[in-house]
Amino acid sequence: MFLKAPFLVLTRLGFALALLSAVLAGTAVIAAPTHYVFLEINSGTGGQLAPDVPFYQLLDLPQRAASAIPARRWRSALVAVDRSGSVVAAESTAAHHSPRSTTSLLLRISQAAQDVQVQYWDATGSLRGSWPLQELIDSAKRTRPARKGTQAIDEAPLNRVNLLMLSEGYTASEEAKFEADVARALEGFLSIEPYRSYRAFLTIESFFVASAESGADHPGCFDTDPQAPLEVDTAFDATFCTADVDRLLTVNEAAVAQAAAEAPFFWDRVVVVVNDSRYGGSGGFFPVISTHPLSPELLIHEWGHSFSRLTDEYETTAQVFPCSDEDLSLPRCEPNATDVVDRNRIKWRNWIEPTTAIPTPATFNNRDVVGLFEGARYQSRGMYRPISQCAMRSLGQEFCPVCAETYVATLYDGGWGLPAGGVSVIEPGSASPASDSALAVSVGETLTLSAELVAPAHGVETLWKVDGVIASEPGLRAPSAAEGGPLVASFDFQPQRPGRHELTLEVVDRSPFLAGALNAPQRLFRQQWVVEAGGLSVSGLWFDPASEGDGFNVIQADGALTVFYFGYGADGQRLWLVSESVAEPIASESPVTLNMLGADAGTFQEPGTPESLASWGSLTVEFSGCGEATFVLDGADGEKTFQAVRLAAVPPSEC
Repeated sequence: MFLKAPFLVLTRLGFALALLSAVLAGTAVIAAPTHYVFLEINSGTGGQLAPDVPFYQLLDLPQRAASAIPARRWRSALVAVDRSGSVVAAESTAAHHSPRSTTSLLLRISQAAQDVQVQYWDATGSLRGSWPLQELIDSAKRTRPARKGTQAIDEAPLNRVNLLMLSEGYTASEEAKFEADVARALEGFLSIEPYRSYRAFLTIESFFVASAESGADHPGCFDTDPQAPLEVDTAFDATFCTADVDRLLTVNEAAVAQAAAEAPFFWDRVVVVVNDSRYGGSGGFFPVISTHPLSPELLIHEWGHSFSRLTDEYETTAQVFPCSDEDLSLPRCEPNATDVVDRNRIKWRNWIEPTTAIPTPATFNNRDVVGLFEGARYQSRGMYRPISQCAMRSLGQEFCPVCAETYVATLYDGGWGLPAGGVSVIEPGSASPASDSALAVSVGETLTLSAELVAPAHGVETLWKVDGVIASEPGLRAPSAAEGGPLVASFDFQPQRPGRHELTLEVVDRSPFLAGALNAPQRLFRQQWVVEAGGLSVSGLWFDPASEGDGFNVIQADGALTVFYFGYGADGQRLWLVSESVAEPIASESPVTLNMLGADAGTFQEPGTPESLASWGSLTVEFSGCGEATFVLDGADGEKTFQAVRLAAVPPSEC
């Protein structure tokens, strides 16, 4: 539902529906002029808000539909709506606790969109502010002249989550250290499931930005920092003690947005690596980690927030907006938290064994059990988590099955960037031959179809269908270093009859991480080709009306043509012949010659054994259409011609 007063705005219900329906159409991704707008909003104030626009640039970027944000599962959201009421861009911050009152978000909006309004929604689904896009751009231009730039676009990574690792607090001479720090952080980050199994779904690039000095600011808010007070000159003003929290390490996100716009890579998400060995980091639109030995653990946890939109499962008291899966007037809780205690309505109930007590005691015997453990989302009572210990509760832990499932589902569902509809296991544009138009092939000719795949470590299942009928055994295709190239699914199609055929490649991820999912026990992807098979379908019984007692049985099968002759020889005796099969497409007015074999012994009623067959001569057959043909036998009895018609056809008899 839309209201016009005096411009288009969305109601809470309309906003949720618009976001849920913002799905990518199957169009090519192209670079085009795009508004790159970074906003900072003080979300702690009441009433209508006045956003700060510290950075704006017009970039050539791939165009995309709006990211689909899971309904009412955000802390703050920006939505861009055009004059028709369509959502043309959307972005949100994760719904977990943040002590900062300022929300920073970046929108990428097509320049082609008309009369765009930018709306700010809070976690309760309340519209807190709405501003014309052009006014926001003009505000930014008053403080910084706008210019046009471009980010290098390689089509291959666009079917991936593109992660940019950005340097902060590294001097020009420390670029090698930055690369080593990134490698160490990623080694730990990608060692945990399901990040490890779905490594192929990420494209990770590092981008070095030099600072005048090394490290980060150490204000020393609780006298626990031996380096305090320390202030250094860095590119993004990294500092500990944000909001008087000693380990809360933050950066100037507007400066990060500006630097990320200059990166020679397209990115969906950015992580800032700060060259400081003190433990610290933060979430938000641009997660931040230090180079402390535990920084990989911090990256694992923050990626769970920013990408999978998971909440914290610990009980430390913090100010956070309320949620409920019971009270529908409140926003729904994150995937890994709930206030529902009815076993049959718990959203992760498929992971819970029937013998598990609900609620579930946090005992030693239940340490690896999925159940309903009280204490989550900064509350010790009334809020529940799926497992006793998880990476969203404590450092050094694996993800619980529910959090792992959420990550995999998010990869496939999208809402985090390009592609807006999520990663496709079948690589877009990889179909060979291209599937954008019907393919021509002759009956009996072999056409090889293939498509490249991106697969998790456990592989994907492939299945080929012809005209809706299974034409191959299910096959498992898993990545292998030995293959040394892209993972490819292929199929040899040999049409047996002319006409239109539909060939479909189905690829399924039967992920163990989705085994308990309520709505997606498997992820199915399809690639379809349409094939127009030319040639004649000539199977059937043929005879010459002027030659009584003679006939031919023509069989077209498995791409080969075989002809049987039954009649009389020159001596008046029964003659039975069979041709050697030939694999040739049959076309009108195109003669085909076959070698004919006869038996030394046997009769028409009791032909000789195959071992007794010997070369008799040849048969040349020329079809004039579906029902007329000329057969010429040339052998021991001389040459004989038959002007034949088809007496009966063997299904399928389309021609």
